[in-house]
Amino acid sequence: VAALAGGGGAGRGFAALLPAAGGGVGRARWGGWLGGWAGVYGGVDNRWLRVYDRAGRLVPTRAEAAEQRAVAAEREREAERQRAEAERRRAEAVEREREAERQRAEAERQRAEAAERQLEQLKARLRDLGVDLNM
Repeated sequence: VAALAGGGGAGRGFAALLPAAGGGVGRARWGGWLGGWAGVYGGVDNRWLRVYDRAGRLVPTRAEAAEQRAVAAEREREAERQRAEAERRRAEAVEREREAERQRAEAERQRAEAAERQLEQLKARLRDLGVDLNM
């Protein structure tokens, strides 16, 4: 099997393509290969001749690569949205904990004030009963 080589001009000609794994043909210098692929391209479901890389992976067309980039970008946007949402939830949790701590401190202050008032009331009763508190 031969394929057109070169980009035009003086180096243009045909180069031998070697049999490749998977039933396609490849070029030794490039290391990739051409092989059959069944699928939809340009809105047509058919069997197509496609390019594969050295590892046997299908090389995407420009449109497929653009779609892959768009999907990857959308996934990244979604991941960023989820990270931002998680951060917002963490911040809310921290704020709730701060508010709970503030409320605990306020309740403790009120208990201490109530205890101080009780103590002053007891001292006043004892003084009224004639108990000397300056021992």
